[in-house]
Amino acid sequence: RIFLVLMQRLLKFLHPMVRTTFPKKVLVMLSKRLVLWNYLSN
Repeated sequence: RIFLVLMQRLLKFLHPMVRTTFPKKVLVMLSKRLVLWNYLSN
């Protein structure tokens, strides 16, 4: 749960940068993987 909060803060911080640099597909893939990993680790 703490991990999730940290990730959300990190994403909020990175968001403007990420928006301009990363393609959306990569972002979606990464976020899905993170969610899955978080779910499995919990």
